[in-house]
Amino acid sequence: EDHLRMLRAMRFAAKLGFSIDPDTFAAMKGLAPHIKSVAAERVTQEISGALSFPGGPAKSFNILKDTGMLSHIFPEIDKLSSHQHNLVVNLLHQAHTETHTFALAALMSELDQNTVQRIATRLKLSNEEKSHIYAVLGLQHRISAVTGHEPLDVLKRLMRELFFADSLKLYGMRVKVGDGAVSHRPFEFLSKLFAGMRQE
Repeated sequence: EDHLRMLRAMRFAAKLGFSIDPDTFAAMKGLAPHIKSVAAERVTQEISGALSFPGGPAKSFNILKDTGMLSHIFPEIDKLSSHQHNLVVNLLHQAHTETHTFALAALMSELDQNTVQRIATRLKLSNEEKSHIYAVLGLQHRISAVTGHEPLDVLKRLMRELFFADSLKLYGMRVKVGDGAVSHRPFEFLSKLFAGMRQE
């Protein structure tokens, strides 16, 4: 009767590193559409919790996808290509020690800004969570545009942006998993520059 238990099962599996009993998993697949009847705040609370554990982000995504709950909670992500799904899973594997907001940013990294904002509003994320996610994803294009020939004051302004460190980290993860939308050159250049000037 309590369909939130499907997400609780996901959270426990993510926290403990366990697999879900086959009969329970089959029941979750059959009842997946009912997850839409659960209040957004409760859904977000369970997902955020599952993303907070080491190894949790990738495991949680796979459970959401394999049970069919992904299409009801994140239909925009469910519609991505198999290649994009693989990129997201590989990013989430790397985000296993980050905050849940960083993991959410990684989860939505293949979506455009308007879609990300729509999901954040639908999930009723807090203003702080929204600011973190929007900043991490919004800076991706600015990092990509860096050539290394910009005036130092322009680069300093970029590096002073709130959550720049997290944005650069996500960008580096995207380079590592082979995301064709990013390049290793701006990442390597900014990483060296930021390491030497971070305190300043």
